[in-house]
This record gives sequence, C-alpha cells and structure tokens, in this order.
Amino acid sequence: MNSKKAIVLLSGGLDSATTLYIAKKQKFKCLCLIFDYGQRHRREIVSAKKIARSAGCKWQIVKISLPWKGSSLLDKSIAFTNDQPRLPSDTRGGQGLTTNDQAGIPNTYVPGRNIIFLSFALSCAEAIGAQAIFIGANAIDFSVAIDSKVIKKDDGLIPIQRCSIGDYILSMDRDTLKIRWSRVQGLIRHKYFSQIMYRIVTEHGREIIVSNGHSLFTLNDEGIIQPIKVDCIKKGDYILAPSKLKMFSNINSLNLLDLLANEEYLFIMHPKLGCLIKHYKNERERWWKRTNVMPLNIYNNLFRMHLKIKDDEILIKSRKDRERAIPAVMKLNKILSFFFGLWLAEGSYGKRGAVCISCGNEEATINFRDVCRIFSAKMSVRKNKIDKSMSSPLLMKIMKRLGFVGKARTKIVPPIIYDLPLELQAAFLRGFIIGDGSVSKDGAVGIYSASKPLINSIQDLLLNFNIIAYKKQNKHKKTNFYDKPSTIYCLMIENSIDKQFFLKFIGNINNKIRLSPTYRSRIRGIPPYKKLNDELKLCRTPVAITKIKNAIRNNGIYTENRFDRKLLLKLIPQTADRTLKEKWSSLVNNDLIFAKVEQKRRVPYINKYIYDVSVENNQNFVCDGVIAHNSGYPDCRPEFYRAFSHVIATGTKAGSERKKIAVETPLIHLGKAEIIKLGFSLGVPFEKTWSCYRGAGVPCGKCDSCFYRAKGFKEAGIRDPLLRSR
Repeated sequence: MNSKKAIVLLSGGLDSATTLYIAKKQKFKCLCLIFDYGQRHRREIVSAKKIARSAGCKWQIVKISLPWKGSSLLDKSIAFTNDQPRLPSDTRGGQGLTTNDQAGIPNTYVPGRNIIFLSFALSCAEAIGAQAIFIGANAIDFSVAIDSKVIKKDDGLIPIQRCSIGDYILSMDRDTLKIRWSRVQGLIRHKYFSQIMYRIVTEHGREIIVSNGHSLFTLNDEGIIQPIKVDCIKKGDYILAPSKLKMFSNINSLNLLDLLANEEYLFIMHPKLGCLIKHYKNERERWWKRTNVMPLNIYNNLFRMHLKIKDDEILIKSRKDRERAIPAVMKLNKILSFFFGLWLAEGSYGKRGAVCISCGNEEATINFRDVCRIFSAKMSVRKNKIDKSMSSPLLMKIMKRLGFVGKARTKIVPPIIYDLPLELQAAFLRGFIIGDGSVSKDGAVGIYSASKPLINSIQDLLLNFNIIAYKKQNKHKKTNFYDKPSTIYCLMIENSIDKQFFLKFIGNINNKIRLSPTYRSRIRGIPPYKKLNDELKLCRTPVAITKIKNAIRNNGIYTENRFDRKLLLKLIPQTADRTLKEKWSSLVNNDLIFAKVEQKRRVPYINKYIYDVSVENNQNFVCDGVIAHNSGYPDCRPEFYRAFSHVIATGTKAGSERKKIAVETPLIHLGKAEIIKLGFSLGVPFEKTWSCYRGAGVPCGKCDSCFYRAKGFKEAGIRDPLLRSR
C-alpha cells in the first residue's frame, strides 16, 4: 500500500494537470484541491474534476470569497491586459505585434492567490499527514541568450549563466529610477525550444538578443515607464538604457603576498625574517636565516600565519631582480592605472619578463618611464621610437595575475579595474585612449579596438562618468596588422555634454577636444508621449513659460523627436499638480536614457538554453547595456517557494516536530513547450484541460493564457488536442 501522500493544487490547466501526473509517477497518493474563488473562467473547475477522475485521484473543491477583487479574473469591469488576437511572429522574421500590449505583471494576477492556495494546501497536508504539496508553477520562458552580459559587483561584465544566488548585479530601482546594486535571488534556465529570438540594436550601439516574449522598458502613452514585450517593439521605438553606472570601489592597493601566492621564483625580504627559522635543516634554510630572504610560497605556507611581521613591511622581488624589490602591499596610483590602460590598448609581453608598449605619444612615454622607475627597470627604445620595453618579471607576473593577458582580439578589461576608485578608473581610461584613441578636427573622441568584449567594457566604464559613447563597427578588407578581412570596433564621444564630462573627469587629449556652443544631447532627451500636450496645458502661461511649452511642442510633439530635459525641469515649479510634478521630476532626475531602436532582426539560435535572472525588489537587471525586465507573476518565482518552505519549517506544528512537508514545483524552470512534451510522455489528457480566461464554450485565442498555450504547442511541434476534439 502506498504510504506517501501529497496535496496537488489542480486548476484544470495544462501545467497543474502535468504536475498531478508527475506526482503520480513518483508514487504519491494524491488529493487534488480545486479552488472556486469567484474566477470568471469557471470552466476550469469542470476541467479539473475531469482530470482528477482520469488520474484516479480524489478531489475536493475549496470555495473562497475574495470580495475586494483586484484582478481582471475576478472583476468583469476590468478588461484583460491583452484583448486583441495575437499569434507568434511569422517565420519570415516580421516585427510581430505592434500594439501597446505591455509585459509587466499582468492584470490577471490575483493578489496573494498562490499564498492563499498554499495556505489551504498546507492546512490540509498537516491534517492528513501528507509529505508534499505539488503546485504547477513555472517561470514563463521570457529569457535572454546565453552569454548575455550582466555587470556583477567585483567582477565586472560576466555571462548571465555565471550568476549565482547572493551575487550583486546592477538593476534599476523602480521607485527612484536610479541604477544600483541588487541581490540575485534566482538564476532561471530554460531549455530552448525554437522560441523566436530577436537581436535589438539601439542607436548608440547596444545590442541584446532576447526571446520574443521577454520584456524591455519603454515610456507609455501616459508618460509612465513600464515593460514592453520584444514582440511589440519596432524600429524607431524607445527603450531604456543606463546613462550612468556605479561600478567603482575604494580599492587603492594590492597585497602581492595573496595575489602571487602560488608563483615560483619570487622572494620576500624583511630584517626579522631570519628569526622565524629556529632550526635550519639544510644549507638552503641556513641561507634564508642568514640573509633574511625567503621564497614567497614557503613564507605563505609555513610562517605567515604567525602574524609576527606585517604584510606592508615586507618587500618582494623576483629571482632575477634581487636588487629591485618593491613593497608587498603595492599602492595603486594614477601612474599604474594609466599604464594598465595603455598596456591594454598597445601592450604585449616579450621574452625573459619583458613588458612592452607600442606607442609614440609623449604622455605615454613619460608614464612608461615612471613605471620603470617604480620597478627599478630600464626602458629600452627601438629605432622607430615607438616600441618600448622594460625587463621586469615581477611586473609581468603581477599583470598576468590581474588579468592583463591576451592579444588584440582577445583582451578584456580585468575585474580589478571595476573596483578602482573613480579617479584611478579615469586614469585607466585616459591611458587606454592615449594608446588606442584619437581626436578628430571637430573635437570628437574616437576609441578603437579589435576586441568586442573590450570595447563593450570601455563603453560601460565611461558611464561611471556619465559619458554616453556611441558604438560603431568598421569592416576592413585588410589593415596594417591583418592581411585578411577584420572588424574594428569604435566608440565615438561626439556631443558637447559628453565631451564636457570627458574634460572634467578624464581631461583633454593633446588639447584637441573642443566644445560646441550648444550643449544639447539628443539621446538624453525625453520622448513625447500622448498625454504630454494635455499636461502642458495645466502649467501657468506667462510669456516665458509659454515659450518653454512651445519649445517642447516644437522639439517633441510636432516632430516626434525627444525634447531637452532642461525644458521640462523649468516647468516643474510652474505646475500646481503634485502628481504631475513627481512624474516630471522622475523623468528628469534619473540614471536613464531613452535609446531609439535602430534594428530589430530575427536571429538563429543554436544553444540549448536561454536564461533569466530574478533580483531582489526590482525584478529587472542591466543586460548588454539595456534594462531587461524579469517577467511573469511574482508568486511563480523560485524564491517565493523557497520562502514558503521556510514558513512551513518555522511556523507549523509539522515543522516544529521536524515532519517535513515539501513544496514541490517540478515545472518551475520549464518552458511551455517542455511542459507539453513532458505531459504527453506521461499520458496527461490535455483534451480535458482548460486555459482560457474567458471560460466560454471555446477558447478565445486572445487572452494571455490562450496565447502561451498556443505558443507552447507550436514550439513543441504538437497539435493542441483540445482544439482537435472540437
């Protein structure tokens, strides 16, 4: 006789039906709870009964009254979020739906529904002695491509799949519209089942590959920032991207004893080092005691734990640099930061510990000479007066350990740079631009690299200084360095606002950067929205104010271009409407830009998985230079069920008696297509399931639930038996 018991929350949909059959396969004796909570689609209750009978399981209807409504599923006066027919975009890569259909939390969300359902299920489980509660929740497969980059604290740009729970990544605060660090609550991985994937490219060169159901952010007709599905985005629309990041820390020194811990042929020096050796066993140890010199790895493994010598009192040197020791706690300053940037642009390593730079700029030469002085090395200059080198095995080991490796096409910005204070990051950027940058006749700054990840990181680092650089790419049949076709990536800093920030933080380059008399930046402007003209009429109308309103109308409403934030800033004190003041203030004072979509193109996808990240509070994250939304219902996310499991363990009789009641969510990381394929393999009677929110005689084909059901069956390559049976 089966002793395992489980409560299954059965709604009548394909997810809950599949979950029931998974529980049966795991040999649970199941009791199905079917909830009647006043839902408009009461047809699902009938379907749930049929499914329970087919599975041979007992069922019980739980009737709940929610008189406060708060959802389109409970209140017929509220229209469904998606009230127009829609189908997945065609196979030719068309733009798909172009309505105002948004992808925030849908209005079909019933406040606290899953909490209420799980509470009833928990009570029932305790009463009958069940060991598990099964619920068919799943995080809908709104996802970004593998290797999409997010910005992790202390590590800089990393592929999304390397995120872990507890990491901190950059996201947008929905209340203040500022970019801040947020804790990762879950990494969601979905199998890729032929979802339509799009590459979205903005006017400033940011690009992100996302599934058609994923959401980015835009400004709606009311002037409110909210998510928009990729299916609904078209060329010329505006999406949100950061205008300012906060990727810096206060690290101003390196402990070389830790950094170079396992390196061979490195030695440390200290006057009291010999005192640590009480009894020497051989001539080598006798020499350590007599000279107060010891291999770094020996000191770390045997003596450092005694803490008799402070790290900052120790000197470190390489075997070949016996007379050129440097402090083991190396101070990071502008000289070294500039050099790191210069090396990343024009550096390499030679034989026998040589660190090389190929740059004829006078400022670069002075800096290289200063670094030689720090490491007591001599600078060698070739006849062309461009190529320079110094022999310092110690410096080479330090740089390689920090991540300064690779060649022109493979170099990346090492994680240490993201932790430097702003002034040292500015020196790093200046060094890089001196090496691989130029200033044109009109004063625009160009930054070049053959490495796309490197140029992407530089574009992000510039945002620490509120500098928006436009990324472009130039394809060449051959260059001075490559005989075959190659691509050079370029960042351009062109408008005067960004050049002003550049001059303030990074400084002039060869005194060539010039500012224009006007300081307007198109990309920093605010897109006109439908309600704007009506809102402008609420402001008082003195002549000066009328001129400002007319300027907004001329720049924005009539020409459909973005208008200057400063114009809106001047109007804020002139309106008596508090709500309008707050909205305008949030649009003006934030860390965001509204970037125009230059390209939306369907792309092939060959990887097995797509990913999403759930972050604390904000439910969005900075990904590939734009702001992506973590979509779906908040009570269908893995962190919610982890929290509820904690409630069971701490707030129930079963928990206090250590009788575990597990909350099982077997579909949480599966997409609709995966669920459907799994259900068919288990023999789920999908022809008896019901998904439509309208609950009529036949599915409407318009609501969210119908859309994702149709999408799932199409991606699974299976005809929906519910439709076939009619």
